[in-house]
Amino acid sequence: MQSVIMISRKPLEQLKGCKVLVSAQTHTSAALLKVLLSEYIPLNATYETGNATERLEAGEQPEAILCIGDEALNLRKHEDYPYIFDLGEEWIRWTGLPFIFGIWTVRRDAAEREDVKQAIRDLIRAKKWGQANIEKICEMTADKTMLNMEESRSYYDGLVYDLGKTEIKGLKVFAKYLLKTGQINHIPELEFIEI
Repeated sequence: MQSVIMISRKPLEQLKGCKVLVSAQTHTSAALLKVLLSEYIPLNATYETGNATERLEAGEQPEAILCIGDEALNLRKHEDYPYIFDLGEEWIRWTGLPFIFGIWTVRRDAAEREDVKQAIRDLIRAKKWGQANIEKICEMTADKTMLNMEESRSYYDGLVYDLGKTEIKGLKVFAKYLLKTGQINHIPELEFIEI
């Protein structure tokens, strides 16, 4: 959480019918925003894809901006956008379930290949390294963003690093809303590789 936010110049209740500038860096977050702004807080918003930082530097001021990652961490304190709608927090508030913004996927026909299994083992090892070296990662984040060490630590503490039963339930609920809002035409079956 904290790095997938919609920032706006007005309070949420004043954004009915607004146009939201959506980062081109994300499809999952854009899909979640559409679910939240149609099913949870119906705003009848419209969406436009673009680069928020470039638009702001060019002097444009969209009503609301969906930003992710470093851009979100840097823009969350933008003086012209005092209102922050954290998508992950709102999803939890609404559903009581965690939201998973990214997962690693592999085609079924490739799942049994040894190079794929090795790549998965490498990803797991990298995750464990990151968890063991969280202070070093927080320092690097504080050096490259507007976050200080305490904010960096809070950000990483808020991330979910494993996919358990509750997270899978959250994925399934999200898929149902994607179907309901017409963003997908069927709910895919989830299968997991055991390593």
